[in-house]
Amino acid sequence: NNVAAMFHNWTIGLIPGVKKKSYDVDQILPINHAKLIDDLIMIHGHQCLVDGYFNADPHPGNMMILDLEKGKPQIGLIDYGQVKDISKEERLLLCKIVIALANDDKDSLVKHMAEAGYKSKNMDREVMYKFAKVSYDEDDEELLEGMHIQLFLDDLEARDPVSSLPEPYIMVGRTSVILRGLAHALRQPRSIAKAWESIAQKVLEAEETVPMSRVP
Repeated sequence: NNVAAMFHNWTIGLIPGVKKKSYDVDQILPINHAKLIDDLIMIHGHQCLVDGYFNADPHPGNMMILDLEKGKPQIGLIDYGQVKDISKEERLLLCKIVIALANDDKDSLVKHMAEAGYKSKNMDREVMYKFAKVSYDEDDEELLEGMHIQLFLDDLEARDPVSSLPEPYIMVGRTSVILRGLAHALRQPRSIAKAWESIAQKVLEAEETVPMSRVP
């Protein structure tokens, strides 16, 4: 019923004098894909950058649209079998990586990736930049050079093999890639770094100068 009302209101209902149909609040309206993706990205950004515990397996099968609350459908997240933890030091470095990516600051990005424990055979700066970009930010056609994301990562590995990267950063990258996969499927591409930048800035302002012993 709501779908029919929506099509009426945005077609014939736009004609002056034609009465618009009302929506049935007992039914869920067509899902706002843009808001869904934005909410999911921010929820997982809070987990990774603030909470220090995050679900590294946020695929669509672990998401539910629940009953209405105040007329709006609610998101339900299930199956936390892949929960990972990330230490304060790792979180703060991740925040700096996110901010560097959001501002396309390659020098800072390379510096913070090395501080985070990224090691490769040649420490190729361009490969490091592209690895971080596709892991924690975005994967548009220009960046991927027309390749599938897995083939692109394989190409980076062939150019300069990664020998070490702490697991939390690997799993945050996995989380970012899975979320972007859903975003692409719904035609809602996003920059994870730009979405998370405000969270990262607040975390650094609140925690960077706080002694480790005082932080839970």
